[in-house]
Amino acid sequence: MIAYLVLFFIGLILLITLWYYTSCPVYTFSPPNPFKGDSLYNPYMNISEKKWWKGNFQVQSRAWGGITSGRGNSNEKIEKIYSSLGYDIIATSDYQRINRFGIRKPSYIPTYEHGYGIHKTHQICLGSQKVLWRDYPFYQGLNHKQHILNCLGIQNEIIAIAHPDLRDGYLKEEMKYLSERTQEILKAAVVTDLTELIGAHASDIFRWLRSRLLKSGNQDITFEEMQKAAEEVASLDVMVTYLT
Repeated sequence: MIAYLVLFFIGLILLITLWYYTSCPVYTFSPPNPFKGDSLYNPYMNISEKKWWKGNFQVQSRAWGGITSGRGNSNEKIEKIYSSLGYDIIATSDYQRINRFGIRKPSYIPTYEHGYGIHKTHQICLGSQKVLWRDYPFYQGLNHKQHILNCLGIQNEIIAIAHPDLRDGYLKEEMKYLSERTQEILKAAVVTDLTELIGAHASDIFRWLRSRLLKSGNQDITFEEMQKAAEEVASLDVMVTYLT
């Protein structure tokens, strides 16, 4: 009897997955356009450095019986460690689950990590209304990835691509074509990568970034300055450690 129930649920999951793939929209992607201009606008010019909050948005706690990453992390442990490192916002992004720990705090942001495919095509969802269970677990082309981003854009305030290089979850060539919320996603992805840093150098990097962005009396950051900044980041010797 148990064996029949297991087979039934496996068959049901496969049917739902098949429906996901057959009902995926087909998009027409515009050719990518290169950047034009000699400067980039700095939206942080008039923001006081005293108003900056440091936050982490990608760390997992024990969830789903411990079958996912973060099985050794309790919510209390995560809060204690990140608080000791001076973080103002501590958002736990459990897989396919909005963590409600600290929901009464003013700094609470409903967050989760979407995705359960074999290629680790995941997204960090901030300001989440609910969990999106639709995904394409076996293969994702441009149409599948665009569809997931569109669906997540309806239910969340900000989307950040998680670990795009892991198992080729997002290829650089694909990023040229993904549209609509791509710019917000790319900016959020940079912030997410930085806030994963835990160690003596983390606060130094944040101060360095703020000093580059909050340039007194300079509204625009030129392309050459951005290129130099990127080279300086690449030369930093930073140890990246994750909560286990």
